[in-house]
Amino acid sequence: TDLAMKFFQNKENKTSLNILSCATYPNLVHFLDNKSVILRDDPLCQRFNLNDFGYIDTGTHVSHFSYTLALALGFKNIIMIGQDLAFDKEGNSHSKGFDFGEKFSGEENIDKLKVPAYAGKGEVLTHITWNDYRIKLEYLFACNDQKAKFYNATEGGARINFTEELSFKECCEK
Repeated sequence: TDLAMKFFQNKENKTSLNILSCATYPNLVHFLDNKSVILRDDPLCQRFNLNDFGYIDTGTHVSHFSYTLALALGFKNIIMIGQDLAFDKEGNSHSKGFDFGEKFSGEENIDKLKVPAYAGKGEVLTHITWNDYRIKLEYLFACNDQKAKFYNATEGGARINFTEELSFKECCEK
């Protein structure tokens, strides 16, 4: 969408490699330099018969894609940070300093549900989309627990099962 374009327009992006899903907004693909387009692991993309290049499960959100890419690259310890998947105590959906603000219009009208909090410290509010992301991540982590160890260093938000919850510092020291 145009929101993604806005994010990259003022960024210095000369030395970054941008890994894009084949579902990326076409204008963004043309805008970015230094890019690789990844084909989804689904029947439609496989009909292109580009098997020499391979396919990857890009999932339904950027984080899922990032973790499957880390697995494909053979990483054995994968640290996630910033995966709150919940509203904060003030009802904000994004952290202070987020380029597009701490709240998006219409969020107050979204139905919310309670899920277990990080480190088992009570419950937090989330919405159906974030809960779906959480469930899909848990499935990904459970299916790949023999290939890699997943650490959740977010230190807040919703609990994500099949991860070890540690601070980022503890992850780095481990």
